[in-house]
Amino acid sequence: MTSDEAIARLAEAGRGHYPKVKAYCVLLNAERTHHLVWRGYDPAKAQEFHRLLGGHVEFGEYSRDAVVREIEEELGVHLADPELLGLVENVFDYDNKPGHEVIFVYVADVPDPRPSRPRAVSSTTTGCRWRACGVRWPTRALPAVPGRAGPATAGPRGTP
Repeated sequence: MTSDEAIARLAEAGRGHYPKVKAYCVLLNAERTHHLVWRGYDPAKAQEFHRLLGGHVEFGEYSRDAVVREIEEELGVHLADPELLGLVENVFDYDNKPGHEVIFVYVADVPDPRPSRPRAVSSTTTGCRWRACGVRWPTRALPAVPGRAGPATAGPRGTP
């Protein structure tokens, strides 16, 4: 199947559906050399995969509040100061079903550096593990929007 055919199939299967809004976090260890990932399994592909921890942004909830809530729900730890890195759009296929996400990606230090099993265990959950970053992260993240320091809470030129 060509990439154009795959995109057309996803578009047809997703007709009437909308992208989901998510907030994930790069959770760094104390040395800032590893980040925590959630290990999942796609039964249709018989393949393990990794993703950042986090989840859905509820209607009316800011993405920063959502990532703090989700990490607290999943790991039982409170993120003091997550910083927005940017946005990622992900169009994918999982268990032979199309998916489309717009993801706010944050970075934060893990207060308790021990990886733990997510609380919401499902048949596709295989736990969490530390994964090497490849480089040591700086003490503070780069601004998400050029020329703007700290987390961005609005779109370009102050639009929502």
